[in-house]
Amino acid sequence: PLYNLRGLTVTAASEDSKSQRRSQVLQWNQGGWEKSILLVVEVTETDTEVIDLHLQVYPSNQDPFLPEGLKVKVLNDEGISCMEAQAGVASSGLQLKFEGSPQERFSINLTSGELNFTERFKL
Repeated sequence: PLYNLRGLTVTAASEDSKSQRRSQVLQWNQGGWEKSILLVVEVTETDTEVIDLHLQVYPSNQDPFLPEGLKVKVLNDEGISCMEAQAGVASSGLQLKFEGSPQERFSINLTSGELNFTERFKL
């Protein structure tokens, strides 16, 4: 693989090998209801030393909307939040776009009720 995106399943890779998409379904119980969301991370090499990252969070097939208040954060190597997004009443998805450099480490953190999921990455 181009990048250490452990824990995520390869769902697509471009023929030119400059882009790689990985995804994972997260499931948990909240208020007596089972919830599930889809986390998608797309990594694209550029012609420079910059790597483009596109983080997407979508509801599963069970629900048309993300759980209200779901927070998605991008954390730097020290665990400090660099950017975040929060689902509203009828959010059908969240997206964050950012850049990284080779060997850079970061984490993605999702929280909602009892869900507290963190995945670490190294470019």
